[in-house]
Amino acid sequence: MVKLTLEQLEYIRQKNMAQWAKILGKMRSRKIITGLAIGSIVLGIYGYNFYSVSQDFFLDELEEEAKVARARYPKRSAN
Repeated sequence: MVKLTLEQLEYIRQKNMAQWAKILGKMRSRKIITGLAIGSIVLGIYGYNFYSVSQDFFLDELEEEAKVARARYPKRSAN
């Protein structure tokens, strides 16, 4: 078994820390991209829901007009 000197151990630690710093930099950028992608999907769904609700009001107005139109015509035995 080979004993390493303090200088050699310190050199190994520095190299390991440099490798970790490089890896963490890549991981951070991937996490940021993933977060932005998930955030844009969530905002898209949120915006679509607002759009759908505004369409519901439009359909409610049409339904009211249809009720008024049905009330104007006399009822037949088939109705």
